[in-house]
Amino acid sequence: MSKNATYKIHNISLTAENLIVHFYGRSSLPHFFGLHEQEEQAAFIINALLDFSIDEIIELVRQDFKIFHIQKKDVPQFSDLMAVFKIPFILKNCGINGVGYDQMGYMLRTEKRNIVADRKYGENHMKTAEQMGLCELHHFMGYPNAIGNVFASLGADVQKILIPHFCLSIPFIQNYFMTGENDDYLEMMMNVLSDSTKTRRRPNVNTLISIIKESSYGV
Repeated sequence: MSKNATYKIHNISLTAENLIVHFYGRSSLPHFFGLHEQEEQAAFIINALLDFSIDEIIELVRQDFKIFHIQKKDVPQFSDLMAVFKIPFILKNCGINGVGYDQMGYMLRTEKRNIVADRKYGENHMKTAEQMGLCELHHFMGYPNAIGNVFASLGADVQKILIPHFCLSIPFIQNYFMTGENDDYLEMMMNVLSDSTKTRRRPNVNTLISIIKESSYGV
């Protein structure tokens, strides 16, 4: 695909830039509701993401960016970031209509753990996948969405290219990059958490930021 390509969705012609701005802005454009519902449409979004570097995406989204309101639940938490990217494949192929946190925790790990540990592991990783736009959560159950299904169907090399793009789609992380990578602003967002919770989640936030910066700087 080309950066100049035009995609037609719901009889509306959109450029790759339009699709990127919509994807990162979530539901900021009401007439695009349902954009993720069809895999063909989701593939347009994935192709658009592949056409642009992280630096280009940040510049595009920053032009009309509206800061996300951050609550405690919006600060990402995970034990293994790569486990997050397994979730779309599991939801698409497990044959279960609605996967509970404990079920996901069990399927993500090979070692046997108790149900409480599985539930927390599944909850943290599914919530992060949802923040990235890779699945849906309803009433404590995870469901596949079109973006996640398309991602799950891609080869490992292409998925690897997209990892920074999906890390950037987390609203908390977007706020940091779209406001100029300001560490004081990052600390202000972290202050929605207690000191002990900040200590636990800060490494997760730092990991996500590092992945995006490494992609940006070509490290």
